[in-house]
Amino acid sequence: MKDILKQPWHADELRGFFRNMPVNSWFNRAAPRTKSGEVNPDALDAASALALMVGDPLLIRRPLIDVDGARSAGLDREPALSLLGGKTQDDLEVCLHEGHCTPCRHA
Repeated sequence: MKDILKQPWHADELRGFFRNMPVNSWFNRAAPRTKSGEVNPDALDAASALALMVGDPLLIRRPLIDVDGARSAGLDREPALSLLGGKTQDDLEVCLHEGHCTPCRHA
């Protein structure tokens, strides 16, 4: 596992993780610059988005996954779904022990 904040990124390498995803979905929406509105993912083209991410890796959607050369960003795309046993985003957000213990209080 690599720390994406310490990894020296190149635009062409980073682009491989996003494949056919829309540019606005390449971003970490929880990044301070995105949340503040300083960076608007909906108004950027691919080259501008990659330049911003190379300069500020906190903007990159996580996790970046590379399995035998198959790359993706986020948990809702391949190869992440295969690695997670075909679970969907909804499956990942529910308690795996539901019905077997007291309800979670972390909601």
